[in-house]
Amino acid sequence: MSEPPRPPVWADDPQAAWSAVEVASRVAAGEVPAEAVLESAIGRAGAVDPRIGALVTPAYDQARAALRRREARDVPRPPLHGVPTAVKDLDEQRGVRTTFGTLASGHHVSRRTGRTVSQLLATGLVSIGKSAAPEHGMTPTAETPGFTPTRNPWDLDHSCGGSSSGAAALVAAGVLPIAHAADGGGSIRIPASCCGLVGLKPTQGRLAESEDMRGLPVRLVSAGVVTRTVADTAAFLAAAERHRRRPDLPPVDPDVRPVSAPQRIAVLTRSPVGTVHPSVVATVRRTADELADMGHQVEEVAQVVPATLGEDFLLYWAALAQALPLAGLSHVGLRYRPDRHDPWTRGLGRHFRDNAGRLPGALRRLRGTAEAFATFMTRFHLVLTPTLGTPPPRLGWLDVRLPFAEHRRRVEAFTPFTPAFNVTGTPAVSLPVALADGLPVGVQLAAAHGEDQRLLEVGAALESLGFNRPLERTAG
Repeated sequence: MSEPPRPPVWADDPQAAWSAVEVASRVAAGEVPAEAVLESAIGRAGAVDPRIGALVTPAYDQARAALRRREARDVPRPPLHGVPTAVKDLDEQRGVRTTFGTLASGHHVSRRTGRTVSQLLATGLVSIGKSAAPEHGMTPTAETPGFTPTRNPWDLDHSCGGSSSGAAALVAAGVLPIAHAADGGGSIRIPASCCGLVGLKPTQGRLAESEDMRGLPVRLVSAGVVTRTVADTAAFLAAAERHRRRPDLPPVDPDVRPVSAPQRIAVLTRSPVGTVHPSVVATVRRTADELADMGHQVEEVAQVVPATLGEDFLLYWAALAQALPLAGLSHVGLRYRPDRHDPWTRGLGRHFRDNAGRLPGALRRLRGTAEAFATFMTRFHLVLTPTLGTPPPRLGWLDVRLPFAEHRRRVEAFTPFTPAFNVTGTPAVSLPVALADGLPVGVQLAAAHGEDQRLLEVGAALESLGFNRPLERTAG
């Protein structure tokens, strides 16, 4: 397989192309010191980040100190020891500034490390800082007023998606081989698709959950990573499960191989809210043809979850936005300023207050979606959909200062396929299978509860064809 294409913004350093697995292997073999790997990543960040705006808070000295402490211990090294990463700025890491993507947080330096970050770092990863995200992850692009917009390394005039925006930009630009991400409505898969990366949202609860998830009626958020290879994603999950594993879920094998057994695959290209961009549809259909050529059975379907999901998800999302002042108070304290929330976040709060009476019915339907999807999946092994409804949009198209109804319309047109699998709690992955007009287009594969390994194996089969291969025809 030939080398995958690289974006125009790519770090000028031989180590930039190393995968996380390769870095860990070289460090473990003594070919390169972990300190040298870290300094190389810091150098790449200094050279590249001024162009992409992905690293909100560098934490280079903290990274050096953490690595020294780990190397001084006379204990076995974790599997990904010495591999550089970044922590998404919606999660806390002790001693490092955390903004939660909002001006409301001021200059908040975290006094604790959250559960998801603790598990991340227990794999051996070393964080060089905090990666950019929109305000509390409420919209799928990092363009919050008062912050530098995060730019797509494939085209600096375009968004890199979100909410794990900076994570994807850093990995796509070769600054890091792997970066922490989290997904409550597509926030791993959306930027993975925009930036030509692998982005797996694991089965709900496979990895440690944020403390903020406690008591929520529908638990949407799964932690994970964005990477450039399926093998790196598998290696991370396996390493994370060495730290904490749910015994009721089959473990992930880091030695992932392309699937060989025939799979029954449902193919969905219709958006519940509008028209899907022709280049996106073409990408999914070509991928379906390639899977059929491998011997898998593909069948087009019109729907995989109830049509009410979109409206119900928005109302629940709005309820979470309404609760953000309390969340800010619990993390930041009395210095938290909800009056500095951006217009989209405030609009979500209004949407909830105007429709609060509908919430019990919405929650009932959302809870029932997991069972409906499980029934649907008795006929199939996998579902293939677009990751997004459109290619990566230009910066400004998702401006949070747009009127609420217009921003909502654009978000729903951009991300009609990802929230369903947060509601079902089942695994879903975005794979970078095509380039259209120089920008990445991903496809999404989803599976039944606990079937993360199946997704990785099918992803490895598609990866063997070459990621981000150009479409023969780019529809307009």
